[in-house]
Amino acid sequence: MTATRQLSGRGRGSNVWISPAGSLMFSFVLRHPLKLNATAPVVFIQYLAALAVAEGIKTYDQQDSSMGGRRGRYRDVPIKLKWPNDIYVLDPSKSGADPSDRNSYTKVGGILVNSSYSGGDYTLVVGIGLNVTNAAPTTSFNAVLDAHNISTSTTSRTKSPLPPFTVEKLLARILSQFSNLYTTFCRSGFGGELENLYYSHWLHTDQVVTLETDGDARARLIGITSDWGLLRAEEVTGQAERGTGRYFALQTDSNSFDFFKGLIKRKL
Repeated sequence: MTATRQLSGRGRGSNVWISPAGSLMFSFVLRHPLKLNATAPVVFIQYLAALAVAEGIKTYDQQDSSMGGRRGRYRDVPIKLKWPNDIYVLDPSKSGADPSDRNSYTKVGGILVNSSYSGGDYTLVVGIGLNVTNAAPTTSFNAVLDAHNISTSTTSRTKSPLPPFTVEKLLARILSQFSNLYTTFCRSGFGGELENLYYSHWLHTDQVVTLETDGDARARLIGITSDWGLLRAEEVTGQAERGTGRYFALQTDSNSFDFFKGLIKRKL
């Protein structure tokens, strides 16, 4: 199901979103068998959805839908995944923004997965909202593409500008990518190739945060646990931020991540 405008979209908790024309807003239903939960836990569906968005952007001009398949001219569009379910892009309003600086990124979309269980299957409604052509309230994929075209034109005079994204084609690419990612997930779980592909888009590599949930401990984010998709972090100490060997595993449903403050706190 898709929409051209949205007046009361749902986010995490009690968040409500209003989305203008130019947004790509869609939901789809997925039935995930309970018998797969030991090797392909249902909690990873939200991560697969985020990964499908990133790969849909990177392979926008390609026909190949294979996981990690050949990427074309859109492969360098700066897109990142914020834990647990947000899509971030390099902020085009920041002149000379450094793609390696996580603080240079801004939110462009989000994902919400609702689940229920009946008759041996999980029934999931996967909702995704993305700013594609609308610059408000933050930025859009096309604004990022414009900035990317300007940046590359200064280094290569032979490359023509990348055509703008359309909501219809981007929707098709995302769904195609999700289908392939989900097939791989059901066959072999989230480890290995899938996990590596996810971390190639991850926004939090080696990020040090404060854990309000654990006495304001300082910890370095390591990744996501392979069993239940928890955020894994190691406590650090001192100015050198050396690891202490004490680890934390944080749930998505009971914690919120203030990215710019580097603070993980209890969800209210």
